[in-house]
Amino acid sequence: MENDVADWLVLLRASTLGPARIQKLLQAFTSPAEVLAAARQGELDGICSGKALHDLKHPDWRAIERDLEWSRHPDQTIYTWNDPRYPERLRQIAPAPLVLFCRGDPNVLSFANLIAVVGSRNPSPSGRENAKQFSRQLSAGGFVVVSGLAVGIDSAAHMGSLAAGKPGVAVLAHGLDRIYPNCNKTLAKELLDQGGVLVSEMGLGVAPIPGFFPRRNRIISGLSLGVVVVEAAKRSGALNTARHALEQGREVFAVPGAIHNPLAKGCHDLIREGAKCVDEVQHIVEELPCIQSSYLFDKNRKIKEQKPTVQHELLNFIGYDPVSADLIIQNCGKPAETVSSQLTELELQGVISVLPGGKFIRV
Repeated sequence: MENDVADWLVLLRASTLGPARIQKLLQAFTSPAEVLAAARQGELDGICSGKALHDLKHPDWRAIERDLEWSRHPDQTIYTWNDPRYPERLRQIAPAPLVLFCRGDPNVLSFANLIAVVGSRNPSPSGRENAKQFSRQLSAGGFVVVSGLAVGIDSAAHMGSLAAGKPGVAVLAHGLDRIYPNCNKTLAKELLDQGGVLVSEMGLGVAPIPGFFPRRNRIISGLSLGVVVVEAAKRSGALNTARHALEQGREVFAVPGAIHNPLAKGCHDLIREGAKCVDEVQHIVEELPCIQSSYLFDKNRKIKEQKPTVQHELLNFIGYDPVSADLIIQNCGKPAETVSSQLTELELQGVISVLPGGKFIRV
């Protein structure tokens, strides 16, 4: 079994080939072992570059053994494209990753209800909060959130699934012997501790260079039923993920924003091009009727009747524009201690959210 995996790793580490060209070689020669035999016999001369041919004929066995040794540890797995455990939805994309390195529970990758939440690395406070709340509500309803562990919307999406106590998927653009960005090491650990998985098509030691992120994005969309874009400028990685999703036949959802917000321009462009406009999670659920989700979302976001009356009163002074606690206290005439405790209760119920600076909005 390891010999077969090693052959796949030789192809993976052949410089300058890339997944699309390797896929063509596999169509011509059936298996990695036959591709390597063809290289040794000179059948690929003139088809592959000199550097690629050298890598196929003289593999870096030290690096490959390091990959194999890594996979022998608990909670660290390598899936090759022909492995029956390889996620079937991802197997169908072109080009599919040759190899998947997984840390955590790889079974999560084959769950039916995976959905991607992506967006800007420099979001607005409301965009960050929207990503967190969409992800929390989707996760609580039985979906598994997929994102890229980048700063910004990706991080907020992962935090949302963590807040729901559910596993998530982070797709990385580098070897799994590191976490990039460094500031998200704790977030990655929490994701793993909660039963999630980190996944990459890159071998150990591969650095996160810019060109690998667009390749990573096709995996995010390929694993998922659909992609939710929360905030994105006109030219951004999130839009790249949405393009991959369209090419792969996945649903694309875009959250609209303020017309003067540059980070909403990409979402508005997607909506004009046919993406589903969504401003609440129920809109996403309605577009995925084939999924038997345990989703129990109250589309009207009403508080149950048994909740204290004071909470209903407070909601009269909290809308979809940020408002401070001081202004709520001033308008409702309740004691500050009462307002504070009831605002906390409303936040825990997911009815309101707290933005940076301590202001409140309806969710």
